[in-house]
Amino acid sequence: MLWAISLLVACSLTACSTGGHDPTPRSTPRTSATLDPAAEAALLDAVDVVLTTRERAIRAGDEQTYAALLADPTAGRGPALLTQFATLAAVPWAELRHHHPRLSRTPTATPSGTGSRGATTVDVLVPTTWRLAGERADTHAEEGFTVTLVGGADGGWRIVDHTAPITAAAPWWAPGAGVTNAAHGLVVGTVDEVTRTAYAQWVERAHELAVAAWPSGAPMPPLVVVAPATATDYLAWSKAAAGTDQVAAVTDGPLDATGRAVADRVLLNPDALARLSPDGRAFVIAHEAVHVRLRAELAGQAPLWLSEGFADHVAYAATGLTPTTIAADALAPVRAGNLPTRLPDQGDFNAEAATIGPTYQRSWVLVTLLVDRHGVEAVREFIRAAAIPGTQADAEAAADRALVSVLGTTRAQLLSDWQARLQELAEEG
Repeated sequence: MLWAISLLVACSLTACSTGGHDPTPRSTPRTSATLDPAAEAALLDAVDVVLTTRERAIRAGDEQTYAALLADPTAGRGPALLTQFATLAAVPWAELRHHHPRLSRTPTATPSGTGSRGATTVDVLVPTTWRLAGERADTHAEEGFTVTLVGGADGGWRIVDHTAPITAAAPWWAPGAGVTNAAHGLVVGTVDEVTRTAYAQWVERAHELAVAAWPSGAPMPPLVVVAPATATDYLAWSKAAAGTDQVAAVTDGPLDATGRAVADRVLLNPDALARLSPDGRAFVIAHEAVHVRLRAELAGQAPLWLSEGFADHVAYAATGLTPTTIAADALAPVRAGNLPTRLPDQGDFNAEAATIGPTYQRSWVLVTLLVDRHGVEAVREFIRAAAIPGTQADAEAAADRALVSVLGTTRAQLLSDWQARLQELAEEG
C-alpha cells in the first residue's frame, strides 16, 4: 500500500512509467513542481503512513523498521537519525502520535546521480502530541521532516531529515541526548551516561521524600529530570536570562484549568551543579521533587517563602546538617545586628537582581519554625489554604487569612517569632 500510494504521487509529479519490471519514478531535474489537490493529498497520505510506522517502531523498540524508513542510514543525516532511535525508544511513552502532515514548501524533483533516475523530495510540517507514562495531559509541538521518494522494489517515501524545537518539554530531540529510566521517573539530556545514572538514583530517593512529605494518597507524577551538559543548552531550553547561575534547577510545566501542573520538568543548571558535591546535587533533586509533588496537587501557588521553605525543609531533613550550618548565610547579618523586618517577598527570590541564597535559608527557618510550633500536618493544611490561582500578592493575602484560620496566629506574630528564632540560631553559632 505504501509503495502504491508513493508511486501514484510520483506519477503526478514527474514523467513516470509503470510498465515492465522497473517501477522507479523518473523525472527531469527541476527546481519546483506544482501539485494538484489530489496529488498533494495522496502524497501527504503516503507520508502519514511512514510517520505512523516510525512512531510504532519507536514505541516497540523496533530499530530495524525504524532504520528502513530512513533514506540512507549511513550518509547525510542518516547516522544521526539512527542514533536518535535509542533515545526515543527509551522514553516511557503513554502516547506518541502525529496529526496529518502538511507541505511546508513546494515539492522539488532533484537528480539522484544515476542519470535519468530522480528522487522527489518534500518538506512537511507535522503537529505531534505526546504524553509520558504517569502524566495527566498531552504536550504538543510541531516537527519538521524532509522525505524523499526512492525507487526499487522496496522503494517509497523515506526520511532524509528531521527537525523539532528542543526545549525542556522535549529534550530527547537534542543531538547527543540520552535517557536513563528510574522506577518513578527518568533523566534525559546531553550529560553523559554516568551522570544520568547518578541522577536517576537520586530521583528515586527524591520521589520517596516528596511522597512522604505530602501523603495525599494520589500517585505522584513521574519525576522527569532534564540534564543539559552545557550552560548554553540550559539557557536555550529554559528561556532563562543569562546570569542566573545562582539557580541550580527550575521546575516548570503546563497547568490544567484548575491551576495544577500536568507535565512538569525539572531542568538542571549544569554550571550551578558543578559547584556542588554529590550530596548537594541530591539535595537539589529532592527539593525540586517536592515542587513537582505540590504543583500537581495544589490549584495555584503559595507564597514563595512558603513553597520554597517547605521544599527545603523536606530536602534538608534527609541530610543531617545542623540548623546553623543550613542557615549560615542568613545568620551572618543577624550576628551583625541586622534582623529582617518583613517576611521574604517575590523580589527577594529574583536571581537576576539579588543574592538569593540567604532568602532560601530564611524561608527554611520560617517553615521549620511553623513545623516545630504547629506540626507538619497543620503546615500542610496551611499550604493548601495559601495556594490559590493568581499572583504572588493574591497568595500572600491567602496566607494571611490562613495564618489566622489554620494556625491561629498572624503575620505580625509570625514575624516576631521568626526574628526570635533567627536570633537564637545566631547565638548558637
